[in-house]
Amino acid sequence: MIPDILILLLGDRWGGDVMLWGKQCCSWPVHFHLKDPKMISKKLFSTLRWITFASFLLAGVMAQAAAIPGLTGPKYFVNVELAAGGDVLPPGATSQKKKFQWDTGANATTLSRADAKMLGIVDAAGDPVAAFDLGKMVGAKNANNTSNGFQVSKDFKFSVKGRKKTGAEVGATKMAAAKKLIFPKKNGKDISSLLGTNVMSMLGMTPKLSPNGDLEFSAPVVSTKMITIDPNPGNTEDETGQPEADSTIVGPAYTVPAAVNGGAQTPFAIVMGSPYTILTQSLAASLGIVPVDTFDIFTSDFESHQILEHDGFFGDADFSPLDVGIVSILSLTAQDGSQVDVQNLPVLIGPSSMGTSVLGTSFISGLGVPIEVDVENNKINISPEPASVMLFGAGGLLLARRSQRIA
Repeated sequence: MIPDILILLLGDRWGGDVMLWGKQCCSWPVHFHLKDPKMISKKLFSTLRWITFASFLLAGVMAQAAAIPGLTGPKYFVNVELAAGGDVLPPGATSQKKKFQWDTGANATTLSRADAKMLGIVDAAGDPVAAFDLGKMVGAKNANNTSNGFQVSKDFKFSVKGRKKTGAEVGATKMAAAKKLIFPKKNGKDISSLLGTNVMSMLGMTPKLSPNGDLEFSAPVVSTKMITIDPNPGNTEDETGQPEADSTIVGPAYTVPAAVNGGAQTPFAIVMGSPYTILTQSLAASLGIVPVDTFDIFTSDFESHQILEHDGFFGDADFSPLDVGIVSILSLTAQDGSQVDVQNLPVLIGPSSMGTSVLGTSFISGLGVPIEVDVENNKINISPEPASVMLFGAGGLLLARRSQRIA
């Protein structure tokens, strides 16, 4: 029987290595060397205490994710180069590409505090640089109806390139000009760098999102299945608390009607920044979905939790573990009236403050084929090839099999 964590000590009284090995993580060597062998007990105890805590925390998080196969989909990223007045940022650089997460749930494009500093948009003290600052603030409204203030930039030109899961660039380079981004105010809440719909809608080509996590601007998906999506006003407020109307700052939010377990269609927000498909508590209760597990997204995937809060689906107090349920079938209706569905899809049941269900990238994993979320033409294109997805857990054992049907 394989233990959860096995700790091996290799060496002599002068030093050696601590080797950690177990079900959920590979071996992890930590070397220690003692100038004074009399200190071995104290030094070794301190080393073991630190490394054991860290390894158990890591193994616990990994074990939780592995125990729920199919719950988590891929995260998609692009490389972005910003230019202002014809000059690539930071000023004087020949190139400075930054990694942005592709998030159809973000109606404004955001820049993290660290990236804003590296690009020279804010100074070392966190104050905005006048050359790039519009002198305006907006707030991204969350599920608890509170706002986190963000600075608004002047116009930038965005050069966007697809990324594979490995980090390698792939496909064509796409451009969007005269678009703004938002970045954290000094001492305000930080956020990841997210490419939002205000920029996506101007790139002239929709990327192909593959189940393995690759994002590529290439020839459009040849699709016989097109699903209409609904554009809605973005949820970013201006400084007065009113909806921000400037389309250079804010793009649309998108929903798609979906039916769960053969029930009536209900709007799902399309959030490719979320690896998880999430049902509201009211929808889950109406369908009689019984929890089969729990998942602590706040601890296990804080970045996704932060994005879901920023995008307006979680409140700032929603950090308790969420129930996990299994949806027998989640189906979308194509323009020709046929159904596109994923069967046996693990979903999260959201916090009580959540008002709209979320279609995340686990849906793409469940389909097993590439899709395009075309925000310019308000549709989803799905590759026609049938596929199935084999899900493996710890130890390589087959834990589940999900299939998709495009009929």
